[in-house]
Amino acid sequence: MVVTSSGSAKDVLRSLQEFAVPEKAAFFPKFFQAFAGGYGEGDRFLGVTVPNIRTVARRLDAARNGPT
Repeated sequence: MVVTSSGSAKDVLRSLQEFAVPEKAAFFPKFFQAFAGGYGEGDRFLGVTVPNIRTVARRLDAARNGPT
């Protein structure tokens, strides 16, 4: 994963896309009711699980603030 110290939205999205799973991206909208009238209406999903999101967050934080 390429991480820069800027932590820009593009960096975050690029890092998350490395963990994207198309099958999960297809399933999540149904689970989170991301359809007209559902509580997740309009949400879009990459198919990234929470453990992988945390990995990206830790790496971006370390790149920005130094290792802990």
